[in-house]
Amino acid sequence: MMSSTPAQKREDCTLPNRHIAPISAASKKLTAATWAYQLQRADLRQLGKIPESLLVVDYSRDGSEAKAWRPDQIRSLRENNQKIVLAYLSIGEAEDYRYYFRREWKSPVKAPCWLGPENPQWPGNFKVRYWSEEWQQLILGYLDKIIDQGFDGIYLDIVDAYEYWASAEMSRQEVALSMVQFIQRLAAHARIARGRHEFFLVPQNGEGLLAFDFHITSIGTFDLLRVIDGMGIEDLYYYGKEKNMPESTSYRNKFLQQIRAAGKPVFLIDYVYPYDKLTQDFYKKAASDGYIGYAAHENRKLDRYYPRMTPATPHKEKN
Repeated sequence: MMSSTPAQKREDCTLPNRHIAPISAASKKLTAATWAYQLQRADLRQLGKIPESLLVVDYSRDGSEAKAWRPDQIRSLRENNQKIVLAYLSIGEAEDYRYYFRREWKSPVKAPCWLGPENPQWPGNFKVRYWSEEWQQLILGYLDKIIDQGFDGIYLDIVDAYEYWASAEMSRQEVALSMVQFIQRLAAHARIARGRHEFFLVPQNGEGLLAFDFHITSIGTFDLLRVIDGMGIEDLYYYGKEKNMPESTSYRNKFLQQIRAAGKPVFLIDYVYPYDKLTQDFYKKAASDGYIGYAAHENRKLDRYYPRMTPATPHKEKN
């Protein structure tokens, strides 16, 4: 495990002074009535049969480049029930099972300056100084693979990493702007450089970035809402079987309603399965607030598909 702290190595990976040209959302509006989210043990043939209109999957069967989905497999999945298919992409942490990760980086002596400490909750995942040019080039190359596979867009994870790096040396505003600029850069690469004008970007969490949106400061312009096509949110109402404090949900809702007011969907995932009453309540709350909900297992592995639940159809665990 890396032993560095957020303040270390900054002299080698300082925050850049980037200027990103304004970029708009995809040329086609993202619309979906339902969604599903499975990252492990995915069977695309089976997922093609589910009724959900939007699906988030990994770019690979097992996360490795060797098992990356072929373009014809993604095309077949998209054509089933006219699904929108987004590829999962972590931009705030490096994953040691990905093709870009080098084994020697786990040595503090050989680790690049942008590689931070290991996430104790997810072994093998490492914090990254995401503003680093080297890291962003790695992710742009990853994005090219996803585009070449034929995905409709990307579902960006660990967008809230800016909260981790805020410190006395780097203000919350600085690291937040760097994340917004990174997202803008990914959008520009897909929609302009690669000509995929309808390519969707949906960040997961990080809704607090909207607190800075439309601010013009000495370090740049915040304009996240303009570039994204929706937002995914974890744990809005529940954390496992524990209900979140109303103040926390209300605070997050304030930002999520801004997204809805801009005509963009909010995709919720709470990990409330196998608790049927909580799952029913989750779907009820999500619909009431105007969000698109998906309930998954409390183990957070996202290794199977969970059909939508109604009061008349309780979940049944499959072996």
